[in-house]
Amino acid sequence: IYTGYTFENEWVIQVLHDNEYISLYKNNTRLLKQTGDYVKAGESVAITGSEGDKSSNKFFYFEIWKKGNPINPQDMITFRF
Repeated sequence: IYTGYTFENEWVIQVLHDNEYISLYKNNTRLLKQTGDYVKAGESVAITGSEGDKSSNKFFYFEIWKKGNPINPQDMITFRF
């Protein structure tokens, strides 16, 4: 539902899901989707990383929101590290 560049978060993409959930992906180096594109489960939407700049302190940010309220992603997704 949104793709764009901000000075604070670099390349940002927001994806609308069923049941009014929105996932946000911030500090990307390149977006693979544009506003209005359909995204299938498991499909990549962006590339993140410092593109070779090992001195960068940039981190990838992932958020989930429902009806304007933030949701802890760990309450919904099993992360394997």
